[in-house]
Amino acid sequence: MTTPNDWVPHFPPELKDISSWCLWKLLVDEKGRPTKVPFQCDNRFKASCDNPSTWSSFDEACRALECAPSRKAGLGFQLGLEQCGFIFVDLDSCRNPQTGELAAWAEKYLERHPTFVEVTPSGTGLRAIYRGDMILPNGLGTQKWYLQDMPGLTSDKRAQIEVFLHHKYVAVTGDLFDPRLRTIEAFVGDLPAELDQLAKEYPPAVVAVQEENSGRITRTRYAPGLTGDEKLERLRAGDWHSLGYQSASEAELAFSTLVAIHHLRAGGTEGELSAIIESEVRGSALYRKKWDRKTYRDLTIPRAIKSAVATVNQQSGKDATAVRKLDITSITDHPIRPITWQWPNRIPSGKLTGLSGHPDTGKTNVALDVIARATTGRDWPDGAKNTTPPCNALVLAAEDSVEDTIRPRLQAAGADESRIEVIRSTYLEIADSTGQVSIQTVTTALDKDCELLRQALLSRPNTKIVLIDPITTYLGSAKWTDEQQIRKCLYPLQQMAEELDVAVLLITHLNRTAGLAAKQKTMVAGLDKLCRAVWGFADDKAKGRGHYATVSIKKNVGHPAAGLTYQLEEVVVGVSSDQRITAPRVKWTGETNLSMDDLLRQEDGSTAKLRHAVGWLASALFSKGGKASSAVLYAAADIAGIDRKDLSAARKYLGLERYCGGDGKSWWKFVVGKATSNTVPAGTKNDTASTDGPVEKCLFDEDDGSDNDSATATL
Repeated sequence: MTTPNDWVPHFPPELKDISSWCLWKLLVDEKGRPTKVPFQCDNRFKASCDNPSTWSSFDEACRALECAPSRKAGLGFQLGLEQCGFIFVDLDSCRNPQTGELAAWAEKYLERHPTFVEVTPSGTGLRAIYRGDMILPNGLGTQKWYLQDMPGLTSDKRAQIEVFLHHKYVAVTGDLFDPRLRTIEAFVGDLPAELDQLAKEYPPAVVAVQEENSGRITRTRYAPGLTGDEKLERLRAGDWHSLGYQSASEAELAFSTLVAIHHLRAGGTEGELSAIIESEVRGSALYRKKWDRKTYRDLTIPRAIKSAVATVNQQSGKDATAVRKLDITSITDHPIRPITWQWPNRIPSGKLTGLSGHPDTGKTNVALDVIARATTGRDWPDGAKNTTPPCNALVLAAEDSVEDTIRPRLQAAGADESRIEVIRSTYLEIADSTGQVSIQTVTTALDKDCELLRQALLSRPNTKIVLIDPITTYLGSAKWTDEQQIRKCLYPLQQMAEELDVAVLLITHLNRTAGLAAKQKTMVAGLDKLCRAVWGFADDKAKGRGHYATVSIKKNVGHPAAGLTYQLEEVVVGVSSDQRITAPRVKWTGETNLSMDDLLRQEDGSTAKLRHAVGWLASALFSKGGKASSAVLYAAADIAGIDRKDLSAARKYLGLERYCGGDGKSWWKFVVGKATSNTVPAGTKNDTASTDGPVEKCLFDEDDGSDNDSATATL
């Protein structure tokens, strides 16, 4: 008998290489219907398409599937919140699982577009996977086309083709429909138009939507051939069931998207869309109390605007599949040029520079000191000559008041205030039907407003330095924990900086998680990879209270530069109503040879806690021959008063291997040649991590269920 694991080798390498895998379990929902629920590979918590931390690699998912306690489980693939470069096309209720016979419309579709095709978990459907990106007519991440039911086939689903792009996970099998169709091909053509035509050739027999008296939905139909305006008006009238939408929320999102598309194609601007969508939904039959919830609107409206803008920009008059092409030029077309600097060997022009540190370490003060020197032409505090003429600066500072914080600090630093401008927010000019214009203020967001920033700098050619403090406030809808979203958000900013030769300073905080190197502590995911230089800021505790240092965390350009030490001194910058106005300024005190890791190790508490956790974990594993289940270790750590985050960091320090035991549990063990005494932080003592008492006697009496103990090692 074949099992899902027999089909694992059939998965294309393009999917195996992406860490977007999870498990699914067949559970029963609150209405008594079986449903495939996505789970993380630990088999305990659910996976989510909007949280990449819940996804795993293909190999990890396969190992977890082997240990899955239920046979009603399989592999899942998360599509995420953005297009991932793949198009999943499900052909539901098109296959007789006993005979393998296909519905005529399914055969016709696969003849036109061969690619990797697998049999779905039910056995009654197929899934085709293509390479490519596209925009669906409804502006969502999924859309259905209903077709003719297959004679003699009993299935819980209507005969339909459903396209998945994002905001979804799919339960995959690797069960090849045809051994010849095992390579993922690029989709060529206009998929929505072809499916519209296929639905016309093989229309569903049942088109009734509601029972006359009760209004209860009995069958759903798809209305092919409708124009965007027709769909818009039917949605406005509240007729979303007949259009194939599965919920009122889905219909509201589609309506909002169509409203935005209609407005943009009529010559409107993106900045007007939020208010227009708000007004249109409230004036339609779709309006319900849920729309009054700000959190719901803040989720729906930005998604609708994003889909609408992408549709208008990428579709030239008709729904089309976006074709990706490579821009290849000769290396000789790119003349060489030297790197230019705002601050030699510290802050490059035309690049992103990160300023990262814990709160109250003077990051903003140092950034404003840099601006003061750039606007006046004064030399740099490390003795380097300022050879560039005085330039202008642009400041985005959401957390501090301009009047009582930013401007006084610039005055204290001796800046030329006539050369400095501030962006406080983005505002929308909204005109109603009478021509009355109102102003709506919103937070500036780089995922939407980067082009506005570029245009502002184009009109200010002498502005050569931009400060964004902190960067997390200006990310818009991009999650600071999601590296892919951060790259998409900040890549246009990176391109703008290079195009206009502007130095962009990005201030961010450090992650306080113990056991991480300085490069891993940058709070915004992937920021250290986008910046050509990252400078860390920390207390210099060796010198005492009020002493700070800024040292290099990463620098891809220029020569090495020593760290600098400084203090903050309060100076009087003015008088208001007989009250002195003071502000801090940077007093540079010298150089330091300490690294950022050295400075962070001086911080009280974190290193001691990690040291204790490492010693405790090593001693606990020694007592059990080098291995123990993670569940037992976590329980024992709780008794010992060790935080789970510190225990996880200790596992990484010790280089422990995680594996699935024969008992189905997750186990940790030492690995030969990997765990050495050099891995343990200096100062670790086993006597501070004793496992005597209830931990040793009650919590470590277990076995992993395997016959092979030869892989364990001593520290």
